[in-house]
Amino acid sequence: MDFYSASLVAFCTLDAILFHQTRRRECPRELPMEEGKLANPEGLKIARAFQRRFLVGYTLVVGADWLQGPHIYATYKYEKGFPEELVALLYATGFIASAISAAFVGQLADDRGRRALCHVYCLLNICSCMMMHSKSLFLSFLGRVFGGIATTLLFSVFEAWMIAEHHDLGLDNSVLPLNTVFENMTLVSSTVAIVSGIAGDAFVQAVGNREWPFALSALSTVAATIWIKAYWAENYGAGAGIEQQQTGLGRGVRTILADKRILAVGIASCCFEGAMYLFVFFWSPALKSARLRSGSEAELPFGMIFASFMCAMMAGAIIFSCQSGVPSTEGATSGLLMAMLVASASLSCAVLLDSERALFLAFVSFESCVGAYFPVMGFLKSELVGDDVRGSVYSLLRLPLNVFVVGAHSLAREGDDHRNNVFLTLAGLLVVASLVCKATLA
Repeated sequence: MDFYSASLVAFCTLDAILFHQTRRRECPRELPMEEGKLANPEGLKIARAFQRRFLVGYTLVVGADWLQGPHIYATYKYEKGFPEELVALLYATGFIASAISAAFVGQLADDRGRRALCHVYCLLNICSCMMMHSKSLFLSFLGRVFGGIATTLLFSVFEAWMIAEHHDLGLDNSVLPLNTVFENMTLVSSTVAIVSGIAGDAFVQAVGNREWPFALSALSTVAATIWIKAYWAENYGAGAGIEQQQTGLGRGVRTILADKRILAVGIASCCFEGAMYLFVFFWSPALKSARLRSGSEAELPFGMIFASFMCAMMAGAIIFSCQSGVPSTEGATSGLLMAMLVASASLSCAVLLDSERALFLAFVSFESCVGAYFPVMGFLKSELVGDDVRGSVYSLLRLPLNVFVVGAHSLAREGDDHRNNVFLTLAGLLVVASLVCKATLA
């Protein structure tokens, strides 16, 4: 068994052990007892039904996202034959559309309904996937615009709907802590990423065309549309109406600027998620360069490496859930600081290491931090942002993130020196963000 196969088996085994131990430990908390009887049987029933309703829909939409993600570049480059510069421009178009849409889609969700905007996401994603089957340059750019807007919706309105529904149902920490839902979201995303990656690759091998995973993605989105329509209730921000729409952007901006804690969380999300998005573009050439320096020209098993990263992400989420204990802002802040500092150290080590295996392990460490980051960031935002402006604030927090990523890509250059400079810059920004959060949140 080669190194990457052995690593994947080891990470899968570790995840299975951690998951089993976590479930055993959480059983008493999931079933609160009072004098030998369930303390709140009706609340537990509602909580379980709520998680099932949300997580099934969430699984379908993130599955659709993961099915297409690994094949976008290859489809443009090899199936359509677009030159490298045009592919880069298509990617930039998606990020720009995402940045622009961040200014208004959250307010639309608060005013018109979060479930309604979830349906808009489904429609845009289906259109984007269908346009991947066309060789038209215009439709390719239009598809990236739709895809960029859909990405903003995916990472804002679904979470906003879930938190508002949790509050509307009157669920509390004794029945279903919000951080448990966030942890389960990360576990679902990691698991679905692994399954979707394997299924997408198998489908490409079977039909000999990289465009067909987008058809599977569209099919998964159709299923999500049906599920959301059938099982999700609508919820809104406070004061929904036309007159509120006119000042929605201002309300969201004022909310962020008026609370230093929300601003600090925004800085942290921009730096960490920006590092994550840039890492996606740089990890494969970094490992390839390390292999070439060792004298080998053999092809890297990218699918297996990606699966290992997702296992590490899952392990990070599980380990954080074991260490976090009773959910609190203080505990979440400590987890966020730890995730950012370890991620910074991992990216710094990636610059110093020449060995391919050591570099891979540094990247695994970074991905485990990603797994810990998402549930803790989700919990912090749920505590700091009110339901009345949640959609607006969540989408606005993605605006600087997308601007940052577009700016970084516009400066992209070939070669190890540029990539190392990017890693060091990101490591420094994570340290700065951790200091800001330490001063503001701790």
